[in-house]
Amino acid sequence: MASTFKIVIKHTNDVIRKSSMPSSSMTKSGQIHQESAQLAHYGIPLSTTKQAAKAALLEAYESEQGLIVPQHILQCEERLRAQYRAKEARLLEEEEERWRKQCQQEEKQRVKRKRQEDDLIAEIEEANASKKKHKGEPVMAPVI
Repeated sequence: MASTFKIVIKHTNDVIRKSSMPSSSMTKSGQIHQESAQLAHYGIPLSTTKQAAKAALLEAYESEQGLIVPQHILQCEERLRAQYRAKEARLLEEEEERWRKQCQQEEKQRVKRKRQEDDLIAEIEEANASKKKHKGEPVMAPVI
């Protein structure tokens, strides 16, 4: 699965508000770190100044090859992606197991409540039947 991806960078004229940017990226050292990180990402030798870093990035971008992510970074990304998928699958299985147990507990509680309701209804019906049975009978005097 060894393949090389060509990264196409498009420039936009979007305005980014100062408040939406992290404060560290507004400092000069933060800006040179961003360029340095891009140089390192694409395997371009690092520069000490921001202008040199920008020039190196622009030169690589405008070259015939364009900016190509090195193979070792692509392999690292694929390894991390596989680790993420494995952990995500394990977490999903654990969540499904918790859900299944919760459903079983709820079903047991539902059955128990239904049994209690049925017992109570039977008791009430038995009491009502007993009252009706005694209501229509004549009162008998005790035998002496």
